[in-house]
This record gives sequence, C-alpha cells and structure tokens, in this order.
Amino acid sequence: MARGSMTFMFSRKGPPSAEVSKGMRMTQISPVIRFVAGFGARATVAGVDIFGGPDTIRLAGPQRRALILDLLAGLRRGASQTELASELEVPLDAVAAAVGLLAGKGVLTEHPPHGSAASEQIARQLDRLIGVRQAERALRALQDAQVWLDVDGWAATVLTEHLEKSGVRRIRSFRERRTAAPNELVLTVLSDRERPHRTEGLPELLVELGTTEPVVGPLLHVRGGGCSRCVGRKTGRVSTDQACQRVALAVAAAEVVRFLSKRGSAEQPARSSASRTGA
Repeated sequence: MARGSMTFMFSRKGPPSAEVSKGMRMTQISPVIRFVAGFGARATVAGVDIFGGPDTIRLAGPQRRALILDLLAGLRRGASQTELASELEVPLDAVAAAVGLLAGKGVLTEHPPHGSAASEQIARQLDRLIGVRQAERALRALQDAQVWLDVDGWAATVLTEHLEKSGVRRIRSFRERRTAAPNELVLTVLSDRERPHRTEGLPELLVELGTTEPVVGPLLHVRGGGCSRCVGRKTGRVSTDQACQRVALAVAAAEVVRFLSKRGSAEQPARSSASRTGA
C-alpha cells in the first residue's frame, strides 16, 4: 500500500468538510507557498496519485480529483491561495486546508529555493526524498564539509566534478592537509598501488580501480564501517574499461555525499556492475 493514502474532501461551495479540518493544522494564507519541483500528479480511478518522492502519495476521492489537479496546477505556476480560491470558486479556508494537507506531505512548502552550490537536479532530488527543511540542512553540511582526494589524474578530475555538482565546495588534495577540519573525509582511489598507511582515524572511503571489477568501499573509521586493519588488496586482472571505472567513481561520489550530508551510515561496499560484459 502506498504511503500517505488519505481521503481528500472539500466542496467547491461552503466551508471545508470535517474530514479535512479534523486533526489538521491550517496553513497560513500566504502568497509565497510554492510547489516542490520534481513532484508529479496523475488522476486515478480512486482520486489522485502524487509521485516523485520515496513513495506514492494517494489522495482518495474521485469526485474531487479535478479540483485537486487544478489546485496543484495553479500552485505550480505560482498563483496565490487567494487567487486560486477565486479561480476555482472555492472558499479560501478550503484552499488553505488543502494546502496544509499537501504541505504536510512535502509536496508544497513555504521555504524559498535553496541558495546552495549544488546543481538544481541534486537540490530537487533532496527536496523530494527527505523534505525541504532536511534538504536545507544536508546541503549546508555539504557546503561546509572538507573532502581530501588521495588520487591524481583523470580520476581526480571526475570526482571533483561530481562532488562540486553535489554541493561540496572544499575539495583539495590530501597532500595539502595540515590540520584537522570539521566534517572531513578522505577519498582514496587505488589502482596500481597499496593503500597508504595512515596514523589518524579519519573517515576514509576506498575505491579499487585496479582490479577485475571496480569496487567502492568500505568506508573506514566510522560507526558501523570497516576496519583499516581488515582491508586487503584485491587481486585479479586489472580492468582497462574506463567507462566502468567512471561509474565506480560516480558511485563513490554519491557515497561521500550521503555520508557528509548525514543522511546515512556505512553499509556494505557497493560493487560496480557496469562493465560492458555485464555482471
């Protein structure tokens, strides 16, 4: 069953019904309410499904679906609640009740767009997956984080590009590190060398490119992560498939972003399966 299934009932004439008002905090009438970009809505036999987030939100009530879709379309183009009440010929309190319902599910927000260095795509994805307020905190954490790259050449360029698009601003070579920084992480890429011995227990993500199949992980020196003493070199034919290696680097950048934004903890290493021969 989809998350957020509910009955959505209000009339085009008269006050909002008890089903809408009961247990719901009315949203303040405000012209700055905005649609969270990336969500979509479609009519169904049962009512309206809103998709684009972790789960489908179902608004039950087939007799109301045209009104719901009109309301969402109006808010998406930037119409105020007062304007929508007039256009749709419904009481203003009914519009406020509907807005409160949708805002509670993360579809609408009074927050302005983020002023982050992250790409619009990343910001939109975070808004939909974890909510606008939590996304703001995650983007701020990425902006303040420090990533040290223990890698040279084309791989360093690819990782830097991915991290910058994700909102990480402070990316430097590990050789430049002199003092500790808050929310820092080392990203070490191994191809034809052994992992360097480090005396400090810095969070560190390993990426193996010099193996038959590129491997991302483990994440070391974090709660629930791997142990540096248990990490051994992988053996096998060295992969020369740069496309597969690029996929591994993209996965590594995503893991770094996930850790630094405080969205998750360490899990099992992610194994790239993008080689042209399949996995």
